[in-house]
Amino acid sequence: MKTEEKATGRDLLAEAEEMLVAPSKNVKIRLLIIFNFIIGIPVLIFNVVTIVKNGNLNNPGRDWIMYPMLLSIMLTSGFYNLYHQVKGSSGNPRLVKTFTWLTIIMLQLVSIAAVQSNTNLALSFLWDVTISIIMIFITGVMLNRWAALVYGLFAFANMYFLATRIGLDFTYILTAPEGYGHPLPPKTIMQFVILWGLMMLISVLVAFSESGVIGNMLKVIPRVVARIRDAGDQKRKLEVENMRMGAELQVAQKLQMMVLPRPEELNACTELEIGATMQPASEVGGDYYDVLTKEDRTYIGVGDVTDHGLASGVVMLMVQSAFRILLEEPEPKLEHALAQLNALLYKNIQGRLQDTRNMTLCLLRHEKGRVDICGQHEKVILIRKSGTLEIHDTRDLGIYVGLLEDISHTINSMTLQIESGDQILLFTDGATEAENPAGEQYSEVRLAETFLKNREKPVQDIVTAIKADIIKWQAGVPLYDDITLLVLRRK
Repeated sequence: MKTEEKATGRDLLAEAEEMLVAPSKNVKIRLLIIFNFIIGIPVLIFNVVTIVKNGNLNNPGRDWIMYPMLLSIMLTSGFYNLYHQVKGSSGNPRLVKTFTWLTIIMLQLVSIAAVQSNTNLALSFLWDVTISIIMIFITGVMLNRWAALVYGLFAFANMYFLATRIGLDFTYILTAPEGYGHPLPPKTIMQFVILWGLMMLISVLVAFSESGVIGNMLKVIPRVVARIRDAGDQKRKLEVENMRMGAELQVAQKLQMMVLPRPEELNACTELEIGATMQPASEVGGDYYDVLTKEDRTYIGVGDVTDHGLASGVVMLMVQSAFRILLEEPEPKLEHALAQLNALLYKNIQGRLQDTRNMTLCLLRHEKGRVDICGQHEKVILIRKSGTLEIHDTRDLGIYVGLLEDISHTINSMTLQIESGDQILLFTDGATEAENPAGEQYSEVRLAETFLKNREKPVQDIVTAIKADIIKWQAGVPLYDDITLLVLRRK
């Protein structure tokens, strides 16, 4: 399915490029080719016919200079750009721009020459206005709006000099067509100048405001599509990288879940009933817990690595391995084990991983109802068989593990006595800091109340009930931190 989506994305991008990039790159050149041939070929035919028919051009002094220049520019530009269009290239950009400028300038010169030398003044005005209106807009598209403005100024000047040359009060006597009810009033050159001048002014304003926009759009479209293509390439690279990281995280997650205590290990403790769960916020969590039984003693570790993800999962695995090794000593002491574990973590995290992660870590040992606790972590919630609730703080039992090279001078311990039916809840801050849609945290108070409410259930059912209540509290809000819960009940 993902392969099909990627293929579809590439097809859409290719289609967008075909629809937008190629036309936007070629539209100016195609417009130039059309202009070159639509003017150059008729002029060539007209001149050939005129020479064959009359033996010479109509105005040899003017036409033998103007027309060869016009034809050489128009046809050379047209054939050059047409050749590159057929080949699928755009030719030399500087040469194409030069041809564009020469085309515009030559048409302006032809217009000036034609108007100023034509004895039919009405036809001259019509020619000048019509060509100017078209060329002002075309100039704005092919070049830019400032070039269109300059062309318009030249057209105004051409019309003005023509009008002043014959006099602004020169009057045309207009003949009414047959059947027209009354004679047409005479029109002065000034009236023609005002009317056609307004038309050219409108053309200049339109070209100045709109043709520049069109030209800029034609320039921008290739860059926009190029950005889209780059974004698509980057997205594909990220998808590949995410797939690779996802595969790595899946392996790490399996390793993490594999080293957690199995149910048979939890049931191996002769004096305690133990229920546990861990819910990572991402593929690999930073929470840690372990339960080890050695003869008639049970050792428990619970902690929380700062942040979560792969690196935190690696630190958690380090702690799990080190904890097991340290408990192989004949008479392991919690304070000594915690100090050694810290030294090992500090060297690995700060030295090899080049990281600043650290963790809260609390170690417990149970033997015949005596529970020794050392290390700083979350509070320990104790419910007596009678229903009395006790909350014990571990803040003074040490500092974060992996923060300093030696923390032995900060480690303290405390002892709790538990009787048959007494229960202890160990947890990480992901449980108490879980938020609902209103941004309110689950809190230690609510956690203790839920623990108390479900205390009569089997220990694993208590863990499941607390976890379910936290999920209900979140009401769809994403889990931002790992959740670990352990319930210990003395048999």
